[in-house]
Amino acid sequence: MLPGPPDRGLAKRRRPAKSRFMPRILLACLAGFCFLALYLVVVLRIADWMLGLHWALQVPFFVLAGLAWVFPIRALMFWAARRPR
Repeated sequence: MLPGPPDRGLAKRRRPAKSRFMPRILLACLAGFCFLALYLVVVLRIADWMLGLHWALQVPFFVLAGLAWVFPIRALMFWAARRPR
């Protein structure tokens, strides 16, 4: 047998504490997936139109489109991780 703490039996083991903010995390995941899917559709439609334009107009669009989703998702993640009051 491996050395370690003595077995205290099943009756003495603690159950893991239930998380009170689990529904918040689930809601944040669902909202995040829906937002990203909608964002992807909108950005791809605009990008399809942008491909016909000059590259100097494409670069700022793709930089902004590549970074714009971060801020709403970041706020959603902080909201989901916040403890309820």
